Amino acid sequence: MLPRFELLVPQSLEEAVQLLSQLGDKGRILAGGTDILVQMRSGQIQTEYLVDIKKFEQLRGNEFSAANGLIIGALSTHRDLELSSIIRERYTVLYDGVSRVGSVQIRNRGTIGGNICNALPSADSLAPLLALGAKVVLRGVSGEREMELRDFLIGPRKTALKTGEILTHIIVPPGNELCGGAYIKFTRRKAMDLALLGVAVYQEYRSDLATCSRIRIAMATAAPVPMRALEAENF
Repeated sequence: MLPRFELLVPQSLEEAVQLLSQLGDKGRILAGGTDILVQMRSGQIQTEYLVDIKKFEQLRGNEFSAANGLIIGALSTHRDLELSSIIRERYTVLYDGVSRVGSVQIRNRGTIGGNICNALPSADSLAPLLALGAKVVLRGVSGEREMELRDFLIGPRKTALKTGEILTHIIVPPGNELCGGAYIKFTRRKAMDLALLGVAVYQEYRSDLATCSRIRIAMATAAPVPMRALEAENF
């Protein structure tokens, strides 16, 4: 049974930021709800207020351009990303990751921003995003800031998110035309399961197709946070 809490429904992103800033440790964000409601029911999390941001359409969808790369709204669901043709064709490592999250029902509800902010080392979206060199955009009362995803994740369920801040977008570099990647998830069984180990690889080639010009390798469930395998990349 869920503990008692008060649901707040701000009408704008600015109002949500102000509310979260005022509430401090007493308030939490409600987006998809697939993590926080389960954690509240089990007693892992106690909060007096949930701030519902689901209606903010400016935080949904994704846009791609050759100049700026892929910009993903934090409220985009895993299913939204799984069905995106640009992600399936150009960001195959991310497609592999988001299409392995839970069940179709969970993917229809759970958001990419929530998955990132939950900061579990086993999260299937995080290793692919690390391999792609992603950044996160954070909005707070003092304005907007960007930071590397690898710096945002600081521990299990711990991020660099400050009080009152909301993750609004994820930025993924465009890469070049000769790029590709894949995410492999090792599990105990061929069904819905957390990864015993997840490995994401992204690489770019020079025009001769014989030389790798850039490679990133990231792993899930290998450390307290998803991590880059820098020595392997250098080798």
